[in-house]
Amino acid sequence: MSNEISSLNPDSVLPNPESPSVPWSIWDTVIGFVLFLALALGIGYVVDLLPEEGWLVSVMVLAYQPLQFLPILVILLFRRAAWADLGFKKAAPNVLALGCGLVMLAFFVNLVNNLIMFFLGVEVQAQQFGNLLNDLPQPEFLLITGIVLAPLLEETIFRGFLFGGLRQRLGWGKAALISSAIFGAMHLSLAAFIPTFTLGLLFTYLYQRSNSLWPGIILHTLINSVSLCALLTLVKYVPQGLPGLGM
Repeated sequence: MSNEISSLNPDSVLPNPESPSVPWSIWDTVIGFVLFLALALGIGYVVDLLPEEGWLVSVMVLAYQPLQFLPILVILLFRRAAWADLGFKKAAPNVLALGCGLVMLAFFVNLVNNLIMFFLGVEVQAQQFGNLLNDLPQPEFLLITGIVLAPLLEETIFRGFLFGGLRQRLGWGKAALISSAIFGAMHLSLAAFIPTFTLGLLFTYLYQRSNSLWPGIILHTLINSVSLCALLTLVKYVPQGLPGLGM
């Protein structure tokens, strides 16, 4: 009976009520993220000026996320933040197991979203990435970015820095919604907004429960690995590529 009662404990399913403070303020968070956005726009403008067939485009695909992180890194260094403040600490294995279960819900949301977009004739993110993989002279650079750099840096920026900074002033619920909405919008695709917003909420929930980025980083890496490797296989080895798949 005691085991049954403990399994129904609200603390086992609800986020950790304790939200640790971080050394950067809400204004540090806003300034850092505004500079992050400005640098993202600047890098995007430079990439548009580069010849599509040149090797520099592939290099920028590899470098643009580390470059975007620089303003935030400066603020973190100025505030003498430790890696643990961002969430680089151990997490209980059951948090990752919980995330593996919840990611099935995110996949269902993505499937429904893609089917709706397919019938509306809207290009979804998988098709956009498929075209990019097909056009890049070194598509493996996009794989490195998507599988290695994006999970690490996006979880650090959107969960560790943005959510962590907003949470101190707004509480975890509002901070989760705002940071996840920005995460979805930053993918620059209306068709991808709902799936990426859903994943953002999932990763934020895991971060709030564990105060660790590692469950989100691991799941983010697995999702991107499966998606990008499947896309590369379709683009390079399947006749006629993606049309008709609803992806």
